[in-house]
Amino acid sequence: MAFLTRLLTNRILLKAIWVIWIALPYPVRKRVTTEGIQVLLDEQTESWGIKVINVEIKHIDIDESMIRAIAKQAEAERERRAKIIHAGGELEASAKLLEAATILA
Repeated sequence: MAFLTRLLTNRILLKAIWVIWIALPYPVRKRVTTEGIQVLLDEQTESWGIKVINVEIKHIDIDESMIRAIAKQAEAERERRAKIIHAGGELEASAKLLEAATILA
């Protein structure tokens, strides 16, 4: 059972890296990942009669291509957020200009 649990943990951990680690800051990422892995393991191993009581991530070796892919996706996400913030600022500025034009007219 320990071997199967370890294989399951590895699979869930890789999934968590892709889903969670890309967009979240480190402190949130670490908490969400360990809690999420524990919940997923509990769901998967409950039928085996195994209860996971602790999950701790000590070290992860990630393939270089995976690191580049994560970095590329994170950069794209940061650029997307920056564009949204910039567009919001432009919208706010145009509303203020319209307000000023109405007052001056």
